[in-house]
Amino acid sequence: MNKQAQIYRYIKKNPETTLQEIADAMPWDYFHNRNKHFGEICSRMVKRGAIQRVKKGIFIINPKPHRSPFPQKESFENQLSLKF
Repeated sequence: MNKQAQIYRYIKKNPETTLQEIADAMPWDYFHNRNKHFGEICSRMVKRGAIQRVKKGIFIINPKPHRSPFPQKESFENQLSLKF
């Protein structure tokens, strides 16, 4: 499971979540600047419309997403598929 999906599920279960709570709940380890890495992930999610920033460091699920939070990759008819 990717990191954004894990953060999305955590915010969905715990509305109005702070960045520190997200960082404490996730099992990934960073050596330095842990909040910076989580802040960057959350910023990308805000730009995509998956979550909404209420105030600095506080996030909620976007009540009106303009697209799916995690879109599936499209496959085209003329695209080759590799089979192993």
